[in-house]
Amino acid sequence: METQSIFWLKDTNPDVAPLGPSAFTLVDNRMFFTIKNDAGRYELWISDCTLNGTQLLKEIKDGSDISFLSDFTVSNTHLFFVIDNDTSGSTLWMSDGTTAGTRLLKDIENGKRYFALYYFTVFNNQMFFQTCNDTNDYELWVSDGTPDGTQILKYSNTHFHHSDPYDFTVFNNQLFFLTNSNKNGYELWVSDGTSRGTRLLKSINLDSNSTVPYYFTVFHDHLYFTADNGINGQEIWISDGTSEGTQLLKIINEQDGSQLDGFTLFSNQSFCTAMTHRPSDFFVNYW
Repeated sequence: METQSIFWLKDTNPDVAPLGPSAFTLVDNRMFFTIKNDAGRYELWISDCTLNGTQLLKEIKDGSDISFLSDFTVSNTHLFFVIDNDTSGSTLWMSDGTTAGTRLLKDIENGKRYFALYYFTVFNNQMFFQTCNDTNDYELWVSDGTPDGTQILKYSNTHFHHSDPYDFTVFNNQLFFLTNSNKNGYELWVSDGTSRGTRLLKSINLDSNSTVPYYFTVFHDHLYFTADNGINGQEIWISDGTSEGTQLLKIINEQDGSQLDGFTLFSNQSFCTAMTHRPSDFFVNYW
C-alpha cells in the first residue's frame, strides 16, 4: 500500500482555542470551508492546500453577525451557499473563488427571518431547490447563477401555492421529485429543467389521495421507489422515466403493504428491508 502523507497545514486562528473548520467542499481544485471566529461569526475560507493559499476569502457582513453558512453546492465551477442570520433570515450566495466574485445572488425571502432554502440539486447546469418568498409558500425554484434567472420554475399546486417539492433525483436526463398538487396530493413529478417540461409523471393513487413515493434510487437504468396506489399499500415501484413505464414491480405483503425502509446498493444488487404478512417479520432481499 502506498504511504500517504498527513500534515498540519495552517492554524487559522492562532490567538484563541480552535473553533473547527467544517463544510469542506472542493470546487475546481480549490477547497472551500467555514470557520467560526473568536467573535462567534462564521467566515468563508478557501485553500489550494498550501500555507499561503489558505486564507479568509471574504469577511461577509450581511447586516448582523452571521449565524451559519450551509448547503454548499457546486455548479459550473461556482460554489452556491446559504447564509442565515438574525436580521435577514436565509439568503442565497455564490462564489467563483475570488473576493469580488463572492456575492449575494438573491434575497429570495425579502428579509423574512423564518423561512429557509432546502434540497439543493444540480441538473443540466442549473440548481434546483425548494423555498418561499413574500408572496408564495414553498415552491420549486431554479437558478442559472444570475439574479434574474433565480426564480420559481412552476407551481404544481395552483390553488394553495404550497407545493412542497423534495426528494430531487436525477435520472435519465430528467429531474424526478415528489410534490403536492391540490388535485392529486403528493405524487411523482418529472422535469426537463423548463416550466413547460415540468409535469406530473403519473398519478399512482387513482382515488385522488397522496401516493407519497419515497426512497428514489437509480439502479440498472431504472428508478426504483416505494409508493401506495390505494390498493396494495406501500410496495416497490419501478420507472423507466415514462408514464407507461412507471408500474408496480412486486407485491411483498398482500395484506397491508410491505412498509419498505429504503434501498441499499451493494455488489451490483439492490437490498431492501420489508414487512411480510406477519407484522414482526422483516426480511432482506435484492431485486
